[in-house]
Amino acid sequence: MKITREQFNDAQKTFSKKSLSGTQKHTMLSAIYSESAEVATKPVVPSLSSYFISFRQKVLAAVAVIVLLVSGTSYASALSLPGDLLYGMKINIIEPIGLALRFSEESKNEYRILLLQKRVAELESLQQRGGIDEDAQKASSEAANKNVKELERSAIFDEKGENTDVSEKVKIYNNLIDAELKIETNINIDGPEELDVTGHVDTKEAITDVSGSGANESNDPLDIEATIEVEKQTDLPLQVESGSVIQAEIPGL
Repeated sequence: MKITREQFNDAQKTFSKKSLSGTQKHTMLSAIYSESAEVATKPVVPSLSSYFISFRQKVLAAVAVIVLLVSGTSYASALSLPGDLLYGMKINIIEPIGLALRFSEESKNEYRILLLQKRVAELESLQQRGGIDEDAQKASSEAANKNVKELERSAIFDEKGENTDVSEKVKIYNNLIDAELKIETNINIDGPEELDVTGHVDTKEAITDVSGSGANESNDPLDIEATIEVEKQTDLPLQVESGSVIQAEIPGL
């Protein structure tokens, strides 16, 4: 229905002469206030679509992680060695993802020990490939320091300020690096009392440190059994296995 301008003006004049009484104004204001209070206190219920959006974001994040892990770049970085272009991706992305996928502190520490073993295996591979230059040595040392610091943060120190489990693992690492690969390392254990586990140790001293540490007790899931025996002028046949075990056999000792 359409009205003319003249009809509109007449209606405006008519309504302008009308006024609300005090009771009517009070009733109208009370109704407005009550409606606004109901709107403010009414809980906001998420719609079904919001649940799907949140779920979709989580699924996409999981898919992104899976794609990263199975992609060619990820595979290539996992095989990279210190000094390689993709080694930083291996240390800063791939290995932290692997750590995040382990939920108990025990399994996380086992993984950290395994990473420390990998640092030794990486240097041995470099040595067999043609030598270890300064950049590769620096990259490996930084990665090993990172692994040790993560172990320290999860360690529980005894009344003497020492953590035998962590310190023994680092001793094994340093002995292998110093005595066999002939690389000077600066990996230290920090605690209430700093434990110096660096230095050049020959193979027999390394065997003594490991065998006397009690690191092969079956009730310690983080122990490393190490039997190190090396022939002169041969490289250490290091074997890295799951469960945090470094084993090497050398006839003659």
